[in-house]
Amino acid sequence: MAKKTLFNLDVVEKRLIRRKGNNKKTSDAQDMLNVLIEISVPDLPLFVARDLANMPPLSVNHFDISKFARDIDILRTELLLFKTAQEESTRRLTEIVQDAIKPPSHCH
Repeated sequence: MAKKTLFNLDVVEKRLIRRKGNNKKTSDAQDMLNVLIEISVPDLPLFVARDLANMPPLSVNHFDISKFARDIDILRTELLLFKTAQEESTRRLTEIVQDAIKPPSHCH
């Protein structure tokens, strides 16, 4: 089905070859790979999952670990900034409350 869909695209100039035999899956995959190499990325259709529950689980091998590490570093920095701002807000609020409950000083 995927091979037929790919070869039916207007940007694909090759004709669909129906493979048979023991190497059918390998030959089909090679045919599809050859087409994908020849056409440009903007010409490719976008495929999405209708129901994410039907997607196979991802393993660590499917992640770009360097991007994941950068994202974690960004989150760590943002969390530190948030924590610092929260501590400053708490400090200022404590000062305001203490000033509000402090008995007035008497002028002589």
